[in-house]
Amino acid sequence: MKRTNAAIANWVIELRDGALQLQRAFPFAHEADLVSFMEYVGKFMKCPGMTVITSNTKHPKPSAVVRMEILPERALLKAAGDIATTCEHEYAAILSSPVESAA
Repeated sequence: MKRTNAAIANWVIELRDGALQLQRAFPFAHEADLVSFMEYVGKFMKCPGMTVITSNTKHPKPSAVVRMEILPERALLKAAGDIATTCEHEYAAILSSPVESAA
């Protein structure tokens, strides 16, 4: 996979069950830094087609794991469904209209 964004260079990127998953662990030297990170990033974010979950651990070392799941197939399936519906509607409209003869 070609990556053009340097911000995701340290992330593990996988395609799993039709979803693109990105994950990264952020280790911290001090628990206060972990707490600050978790407060800033949050623990759970969801928007259409994407879920972000942040979890933390204090053993053996304070760290946060951020996992993003992006569901591109939903948008693609909706677009394909819209195109298919348009095609079916147009096809039915053409079949139901009288044929004009070229005279």
